[in-house]
Amino acid sequence: MKTPLRTLCLIFCLCLSLCLISSCGKKKASVSDTTKPEGQSLGSGGPAGSAVDEDNLPVDDLLDNAGKGDFSVMGNQDDAYKKTYGRSTKPLLPVFFAFDESAISADQADRLQQNARYMLDHPEVRVVVEGNCDERGTSEYNLALGERRALSAKNYLIQLGIEESRLTTRSYGEERPLFPSRGEASWAENRRDDFVIE
Repeated sequence: MKTPLRTLCLIFCLCLSLCLISSCGKKKASVSDTTKPEGQSLGSGGPAGSAVDEDNLPVDDLLDNAGKGDFSVMGNQDDAYKKTYGRSTKPLLPVFFAFDESAISADQADRLQQNARYMLDHPEVRVVVEGNCDERGTSEYNLALGERRALSAKNYLIQLGIEESRLTTRSYGEERPLFPSRGEASWAENRRDDFVIE
């Protein structure tokens, strides 16, 4: 009876050791410093004020998500890139929201005006406005909040002269966090609308 128990324990220990050894080399170091100057809110100004040298971003890590439905590669994105573009198609910029809010704040208006300028210069472009939320609240509530956020941005763009037929909305609620860790810094980055070219 002792021999089968020892064998089972030995196999268990070997499997556990292999799991630990194989997971050691998989952690990827972050390239960018994700801190903001004191007094600057991550969600309010968003990445608009952060300068990103796009030429120095690794080509393998850039995401051109136009028309793509699979964003599983987002985990490999550089934090600076994700904070600048979210899941929006370059050169469109995401807009950020305060907690439990769907109104476009004054500090996000420039981003929408820049997106509108791009769309006016490129009349063939159609855009999906994707509303996102942080993880707080029920899934149902966050889906509705994400839809209200997307509709706010869509209506703002229509007021800036974009034809309604070129804009559609979609809500992901809390289902696709860009920064999955918990805490206000990540939640602020997840409360946003992305603008994806179809």
